[in-house]
Amino acid sequence: MHVDNQSAISMAKTDRFHDHTKHIALPYHHVRSTISLNTIALFWIDTHSNIADIFTKALDRTKVSHFSSLLGLAV
Repeated sequence: MHVDNQSAISMAKTDRFHDHTKHIALPYHHVRSTISLNTIALFWIDTHSNIADIFTKALDRTKVSHFSSLLGLAV
């Protein structure tokens, strides 16, 4: 799984848990358990190369076109 947030990767790979992360307790434990079972692996990806941004952010026309083509979609 490609992730553009290094803090999220760090939290998922270590057993540190802080008061600021209480609201993500269940997702955090699920991701940690799947990582420990080697079901998924997390890899950092530069935010400008993160294809998933097309689903989560407002992007300029150039990025929409580029990410769409990488997904095999026609614009």
